[in-house]
Amino acid sequence: MNPRQKVLFLEQLDIESLKLRLEAIPDFRKHVGRYPLVPLLALIIAAVLAGASDVMAIYRWISALSTEFLKSLGCRQAPSHT
Repeated sequence: MNPRQKVLFLEQLDIESLKLRLEAIPDFRKHVGRYPLVPLLALIIAAVLAGASDVMAIYRWISALSTEFLKSLGCRQAPSHT
């Protein structure tokens, strides 16, 4: 499956159901990050399910998503890898 097909696969997932489950996870970060926890976790999980196996692969996969799709998850922009 090429990277674009993997992005399309994400669009078929039940994102709302995933978001509801992730909302139950407390955010213990000392300073609430630039990115809300739920969308960040959802993106990481989806990237790993799509085959990303390290931080850079997760970053590349998320970077391939459209801004519109990221906004639908609650992100203002794609998270950076730093």
